[in-house]
Amino acid sequence: MKKLLFLLTAALITISVNAQTFAFGPKAGLNYSKLVFNETFTSEGVDFTYATQQAEPGITAGGFLRLNFGEKIHIQPEVMFTRTNSATTLSSIGANDIYNIGVNKVDIPMLIGTKFLKVFRVQGGPVLSQVLNAEILNTNTNIKNNITDFYQESYWGYTVGAGLDVWKLTFDLRYGNNLQAIGSF
Repeated sequence: MKKLLFLLTAALITISVNAQTFAFGPKAGLNYSKLVFNETFTSEGVDFTYATQQAEPGITAGGFLRLNFGEKIHIQPEVMFTRTNSATTLSSIGANDIYNIGVNKVDIPMLIGTKFLKVFRVQGGPVLSQVLNAEILNTNTNIKNNITDFYQESYWGYTVGAGLDVWKLTFDLRYGNNLQAIGSF
């Protein structure tokens, strides 16, 4: 864990360096995530229904290294701290409670991509996610609970997207999802 924190810190304070064969530097951005639950469940003899599930904004920050193989192909490993947020309304007999769910994790994408027209990129690949902690807040009662034990310690996902390189800046737009269940909800 100390090595991971050192690498993350070094990536954040490093000024982006570009060369013919590689580029590296810090990354930061926003994400929107929505947890999808089973539609109904029973607890202590009471039936509950997830009435609505909505995406909420989160943050991501870390670093990347892009290794170019010729002018068109590259691989890009990253180490990113990610905070995802989601909201859901839980309905039971006469009650509607709104819950905000937040998860802190380290994502490690390993992307492969291609470049075209000298500035545009498309890339995709697997993502290993390591859950650090997770919490749920009942917005009606303002009670917060740790739910880290309901999450898998780590799980696999994927991401695909496109990017634009302008001068020493990179801009990416991505879509990601999980390849397996991330917890027992």
